[in-house]
Amino acid sequence: QELPNTRSNESGHMSGNVDMDGNVLLLHFNNNSGYGENDTRFNDFSGYGNNGTCSGVACPIINTTSCIFGNCVTFNSADSDTITIKDSNSLDLTTNFSIFLWINTVDDSGVLFSKYNPSGYIMDIGNGCGAGNYHSLWDGTWRCNTNHVVNDGKWHYVGVVHNSGVVNFYMDGKLESTVSGTATSANSVDPTIGTGSASLAFTGLMDEVAIWNRTLSAKEVNDIYKRGALRLNMTVRSCDDAACSGETFVGPDNTSSTYFISNNLTILNRTLTPDNRYFQFRTEFKTINTTLSPELYNVTISYEPNIAPTIPALNLPLNNTQLSTNLLTITLNWSNTTDPDGDNVTYYLEIWNNSDATGQLYINSSIKEASNTTGHT
Repeated sequence: QELPNTRSNESGHMSGNVDMDGNVLLLHFNNNSGYGENDTRFNDFSGYGNNGTCSGVACPIINTTSCIFGNCVTFNSADSDTITIKDSNSLDLTTNFSIFLWINTVDDSGVLFSKYNPSGYIMDIGNGCGAGNYHSLWDGTWRCNTNHVVNDGKWHYVGVVHNSGVVNFYMDGKLESTVSGTATSANSVDPTIGTGSASLAFTGLMDEVAIWNRTLSAKEVNDIYKRGALRLNMTVRSCDDAACSGETFVGPDNTSSTYFISNNLTILNRTLTPDNRYFQFRTEFKTINTTLSPELYNVTISYEPNIAPTIPALNLPLNNTQLSTNLLTITLNWSNTTDPDGDNVTYYLEIWNNSDATGQLYINSSIKEASNTTGHT
C-alpha cells in the first residue's frame, strides 16, 4: 500500500502504521489526472508542493504493468531522462534526513536523487564507490554500501538515513551498513531525479520516492518496505449454489485482474456480488521476499437488511373499496412507491367481482413501475 499523503499519521492497521511526520517529498508516479499529473508533471503528495516536471525526450515513460504500486516510471540513460523539482528550502537537508525509493535496474551506475552543485547531497548507484553496482551517498565525500548489489533486475527498496555524523544504508527493509558522514550544506540548486549529468544518468524502473527531514528508525524502514513487498489480494463472489459453480472471483472493477487491498471498509454492490444465497471471499498471500509473508488478522463481513418499499396509495378506486359501475372499461390509478435501497419495484394487482372477495376477476403480478402514476385498464 502506498505511503499516506500529506504527512498523515496512520492508526488503522493492526501493525506497521506509518508516521509521515517530516515527509517533504512523496512521488507516487501514478499519472493521476485528478491531481494534475500527466506525462510531464509528477505531483508531490507530501503537501509541500515539490512537484516534478520533465520535457521532451528527457521525460521518463509512465509504466503501468510492472510496478510496486499502481504506476511507476521508466528512466532511459540514453535520453538522459530527468525529473526536475524547483528549488525549495524544504529539500535543503543538512544533518538529519532519510531518502528512500524503489528501483529495478540492471545498470551499474546512475543518479537516483540529487541536490548538488557543488554542495548538497546525491544518492545514486555506483558512482564514486568503485564497485559500480551498490548504492551510495555523497554528503561531501562518497559514502558507500558494498554489502549487496542492486542491479540484478529485481525490485529493491534502497535508502539512506543520515544522522549528523552517521550514514545508515538500508536495502529491502534491512540495515546493510553504517559509515561515518558529515553535515551537508544548503544550496539553491533545483533537485533532480534520474540524473545529475548525462554521464550519471539512471536506467531502470523507479517507484514511490519519499524524503523525510528526520531520521527514520530501523522499524519504520522495515514497516515501509513491507508495504511494497507484501500483498494481501482479496476478491469476492456471490453464488446461487453451494459449489459456486460458474461464478468468478472479482475485484473492485468487477474483473479477476483487480483486488481489494485496503484495510478500510469496502462496500460491495449488486454488480460485484449479485443477490444470491452464498458469498465467498478469497485472499492471496503475495510476496517478493521469500523470508517475509503477509499477515491476515481478521476479516469482518456485515450486511444491511433490505428495506421494504413504501406502500403505494390507490387513488381510484380507494383501496379495499367496492366500485359500483356499469362501465366496461375501468381505469385504476395509484401513486408510485419508493424503495430506500433503490431496487426496481413490481406491483401486484387483484380485482374481484363481488364484495366478499370470493370471485377473482383479474390478477396481474408483474406490473412495472412507470413515471409518476401507474394505471391499468
